[in-house]
Amino acid sequence: MAAFDIQAALTGTSHRPHAAAMSKTLINLKEATELQRLYAQLPQACRRAAAALRTSPPDHKLEGEALARFLEANKKAGDIARQIRKILGDE
Repeated sequence: MAAFDIQAALTGTSHRPHAAAMSKTLINLKEATELQRLYAQLPQACRRAAAALRTSPPDHKLEGEALARFLEANKKAGDIARQIRKILGDE
């Protein structure tokens, strides 16, 4: 499984500014509410993925249950970012 790049997920590439990457200019109230919810969840999801990386000693390989926790947290963060991109019309 490839590592998740949040910048690339939000913008479509890792070198474009976030706002420039979005192609949809108007969203409805339902989409705006959903975006607020998703943007509120995204930092926490990213913190959970980062915390899963810090559960092992620095020299320890990430494997077993620790790896599974990281991959699950990383997937959730990626899913949120993809939902944001979909609403904004960049997917």
